[in-house]
Amino acid sequence: MNLLETRTLCELPTLQNALDDLHLWTQRNYMLLNGGKCLTMHVTFARNPPQPPPLRIDDTDLAVVPSLKVLGLTIQSDLHWDKQVNNMVAKSGRKLFLLKRLKKFNLPQCDLVAIYIGYIRPILEYAVPVWSSGLTKRQSDQLERLQKRACRTIMGNGYTGYQHALEHLGLSTLAARREQLCLKFARSLMDSEFRDWLPPPRAQITGRVTRNNHKLNCPKVKTNRYLNSCIPYMTRLINKYDQ
Repeated sequence: MNLLETRTLCELPTLQNALDDLHLWTQRNYMLLNGGKCLTMHVTFARNPPQPPPLRIDDTDLAVVPSLKVLGLTIQSDLHWDKQVNNMVAKSGRKLFLLKRLKKFNLPQCDLVAIYIGYIRPILEYAVPVWSSGLTKRQSDQLERLQKRACRTIMGNGYTGYQHALEHLGLSTLAARREQLCLKFARSLMDSEFRDWLPPPRAQITGRVTRNNHKLNCPKVKTNRYLNSCIPYMTRLINKYDQ
């Protein structure tokens, strides 16, 4: 379970109250919270942020960490994705050993591609709408190199270049796939109960009829960090491809 609090610097923290209520609820239901296994992470970009009071369960102060895993996704306190990318590359790199072993048994290329698509590539695309728009070029290249290694393993001596390998094996670059996966997820939001995650059309806000009134209203941003986050990015994708 994850508890989250968002507040301005001038507001007093209330997360401890929620944590106390949760602790009482677990005790009434004959469960126990282990304070030694619970973690705290602070996300702030203020120049001189005040030190928040420690969170406690009974007499145990919760450890403050720079990153933590939520449903398999590594989130850092600076909202960068270095650890998530490194984890994906390391995990998928270990699974490339399977391709190398099967290649020695002269398995057809189509079967090797199917194994890569079903067994290795999903690791590189896990929860991709969350982090894709925040990747740096170095991180994007880091992921792409993993697919290059897979192509080189599958084709063996027939590998002459990455672009030729993609065409021969019927694959797309991971960057292109991430864009399509994010677009697919954004489209699914448009027709779901979570439609309010995306901004409304411009016509709904202005009430005027213009050439672009069918497009989603792009949220105003003040920082590149927010500009490159998932909601503004998916809004731009919807406006680019579907409107």
